[in-house]
Amino acid sequence: MIRSLLVDDNAINLEIQKMVLESCGLIVSTANSGMEAIRMADEEEFSIIFMDVHMPEMDGYEAARNIKAKHPSAQIFALTAEAVSEIGEKPQQNGMNGYISKPLQMQKVRELLQNVAIVQPQVQTVSQDCLIDYDKLLTVFNDTAIVEKLLKQFLSTHSGDCDELKQCVISRNFWGAREILHNIVGISGNLFCIKLYRIALQLQKELKQERSDSLSDFLEIWDSTIQELQFLTSSSNETASPQKSDNDFCKLQNTFLEICSSFDISAVDFFVKHRAIFLENMEKAAFAQLENAVLNYNFLWIVENMEA
Repeated sequence: MIRSLLVDDNAINLEIQKMVLESCGLIVSTANSGMEAIRMADEEEFSIIFMDVHMPEMDGYEAARNIKAKHPSAQIFALTAEAVSEIGEKPQQNGMNGYISKPLQMQKVRELLQNVAIVQPQVQTVSQDCLIDYDKLLTVFNDTAIVEKLLKQFLSTHSGDCDELKQCVISRNFWGAREILHNIVGISGNLFCIKLYRIALQLQKELKQERSDSLSDFLEIWDSTIQELQFLTSSSNETASPQKSDNDFCKLQNTFLEICSSFDISAVDFFVKHRAIFLENMEKAAFAQLENAVLNYNFLWIVENMEA
């Protein structure tokens, strides 16, 4: 088995990309920063490293240079959502062996691995032009529970990204808008949100030129995609979780508080699983505060403020 290291600072992208690589037969370790990747490369030998180039504090290029300096035989490939014309020779100039486009696709990964004499490529069909290619998601991850978890995680963590992006564009903070859009491009591609991925790529190019001609189209497709995701996840919720009474919600809340009081990170999964019930039984402002605390792992604040 081939040991590989995957580096990406976005948790959802990291989880999805790990599954894609594992489906190609790789043993995958993960790092969420350039510094962590350098440390892991010093501690263990990896046959191939997939390095996201767009990370805070230390980008993938700097991390690659550090790893190559000490491990010249390491094969490092840049992970990027940028066009070929935009990245140019940057990967090679920074000690990388090449690049692979995000979102990761099994066919592309296998083709790359074949070029470094690891596995044979396989044919993969092209996605249709739809909002969400749910069948392709199931093909890649082969588990409806995993797909549902990923979709719910996206809704819980990134549903406010569009509003933040719009405000950045209005205030002409194009750099901030590009930072937000970078994650949207990667996640929408990994989740096979076809139309959102394409319009996000177009808007990304425009923002680099301090333009936003496609913003209105992006906003429309974003709303349609979110509605489709909510529909896909709500049907399973309705089947598995009938409407809760006030007494049921109190029990749910008490269980949640017990988990938070133990500073157990499983509280995040618990909240995501029952998010619709919390939303239904709480005032919007209070729910927004709670959701923010959950996503920032601020369990002490939750314990101190939840009952109030």
